[in-house]
Amino acid sequence: MTKPKPVNPVLSISDADLASAPAQIGAEIVDQPLRSSALARIMRQAFHGSDAGGAWEWRMAYDLMKAKAIKELLGGDTPRQVTLPPQNSSPRGS
Repeated sequence: MTKPKPVNPVLSISDADLASAPAQIGAEIVDQPLRSSALARIMRQAFHGSDAGGAWEWRMAYDLMKAKAIKELLGGDTPRQVTLPPQNSSPRGS
């Protein structure tokens, strides 16, 4: 993922800021559905400013939220063991 550029060119986005938002989103969705107000709060904390001030954009917020959801669906940070059901060894039609 390429580093997003803030709307306000005076502001910069550090790697720590970029990493903290998905982590906070993940912690939030463990307990409850993610509301737009919670997403805005996470983004304000992570990027040290508001969307109106140019610290972040809603598109960036939704992209981070989708990236975190996909990462969780694909197994998160730790590998998970997948158990497949046993296959029937007899040929079909017997």
